[in-house]
Amino acid sequence: MKNLVFAALLLGGLSQATGCIISSDDSSSDGSFLVSWDLQTRLAASPGAISCADAGVTTIRTTSQPVAGGMIVDLFDCSVGVDETAPLPQTDYTVWVDALDSADALVAESFSQDASIFDTNPVGVDFSFPVDIGYFGLTWTLTRDGVQETCADEGGDGLEILSTPVNGGGTGFDEIFDCSDGSATTTSDLPLDDYTVSITLIDANDQPLNNPENKSTSLDYGNQLNDLGNFEFDFTQP
Repeated sequence: MKNLVFAALLLGGLSQATGCIISSDDSSSDGSFLVSWDLQTRLAASPGAISCADAGVTTIRTTSQPVAGGMIVDLFDCSVGVDETAPLPQTDYTVWVDALDSADALVAESFSQDASIFDTNPVGVDFSFPVDIGYFGLTWTLTRDGVQETCADEGGDGLEILSTPVNGGGTGFDEIFDCSDGSATTTSDLPLDDYTVSITLIDANDQPLNNPENKSTSLDYGNQLNDLGNFEFDFTQP
C-alpha cells in the first residue's frame, strides 16, 4: 500500500489544510503507526461508545504530519476499529484522525497527538473522541487608555458566555468563568448547531461591566474546537 501525501502543506493551529494528493515512494520507509479509534456520543440517553454505522461514519482518515515534509494520509474502513498505516520514515510526527461519511464529508475530528517512529515496530496511537458535540474557545484582555489591566483593576469577577443555538428553540447554554482565567477558556460540551455567542464581563454581584460582545458562529462537526479569538474590553473613558 502506498501512502497519500499532501505535498508542501502544514498543519496550522486547530485547523487542517487540504490540497492535491500525490503518491509517495515507500522504498526508504521503515516504520508505521498502529492506529485505533473509538467514536463516542455524549448527548444520547446513554452516553458512550457509538458504532461507525450509527454515527454515519464509513472512513477513518489518518494524517501523519512529520516534522519536515508533506502530510501523509492513510484511509481505513471505520468498522475495523484498528489498522496499520503504510510504511513511514523514522522521525517525529503529529498524528490525528478524521471520521468521514460515505460522501467523504467530515463527521468528527480527533485532537492531535505527538508520536515518534524509531524502528520497524508499529507504534500504537489511540484516538477516542465524540461525534455529537463541540466547544468554543476564547481569550480576553482588559485595557484602559491603551494599557492592559487586570480584572481586579476594573472590578471584574467573571466572564459570562451565553451560547444560544439558532435551531435549538432559543434556549442558551450559560457559563461563567473566573475573569482572571483570561489566558484561555473552553466551554463545556455543546450540541452541533449554528450559534449566537454572547460574552459579558460581570462583577462580583453578577452585574455586567460592558455591553455584550455578540458573535455569530457554528459548531459543524464532532469534537470541533472553534477558536473565537481574543476579546478586548476597553474601559477607556470617552
